[in-house]
Amino acid sequence: HRITVDAVMSGAMHNELGRVGVEVLGVTGPEGRIMLVTDIATGRSDGSVTPGDDIRIDGYKVKITGLPQPDGGTEPGIGVFFIGPDGRQWQAARVSENKPSHLLVRVPDDLPRLTCRLRIVTRYTRGVRLLKEPRIIEYHIPLTPIVP
Repeated sequence: HRITVDAVMSGAMHNELGRVGVEVLGVTGPEGRIMLVTDIATGRSDGSVTPGDDIRIDGYKVKITGLPQPDGGTEPGIGVFFIGPDGRQWQAARVSENKPSHLLVRVPDDLPRLTCRLRIVTRYTRGVRLLKEPRIIEYHIPLTPIVP
């Protein structure tokens, strides 16, 4: 079976198509961006997170990458951090998935029940090339730890 449709434009439609144009709003910058944080335990994306459980961070250029260390460890200061209102920070101990478009991260068990900011520090840019200086990416919505 096959269905075909033939359409013939009217003169008015042809004239209107001549007025269609392209508006360039700008190019995307080289920086990374966090678009959405979802709490895996509750399925919520409203800024609530469950300590001791995972969150999914969706974004652009969010992969955690740092300079190789002689001991094979992670470069100091690179990772996913939760920043408290007093400036104290907690680092996510485990990153289960580490991709340019999303991360799966364990929220620290000892994260206090205070509103905090999510920060990613990485040297990732594209491919295997690394940035000369670490990039800081912060989520625009504050996170609030909850008890399930």
